[in-house]
Amino acid sequence: SWTSHGHPPSTNPPFPTVVSNTPALALNSAGRLESFVAGTNTELWHIWQTAPNQGWSGWLSHGSPPGFNIFGP
Repeated sequence: SWTSHGHPPSTNPPFPTVVSNTPALALNSAGRLESFVAGTNTELWHIWQTAPNQGWSGWLSHGSPPGFNIFGP
């Protein structure tokens, strides 16, 4: 069933990080789901299952490359 995992934490308080596109979801080679989303803070965020059909990690930011705009020009 569907479960909310909230949204990525704010890296620039007091402004929340908002997911600005559709999440990408995939099954990894270990049988766990992984999801990636872009935040309005231009960071790439990641959350994953800790084991197949089990709990989920917390949100992890992969940052954004210097000078790169994840949303295009």
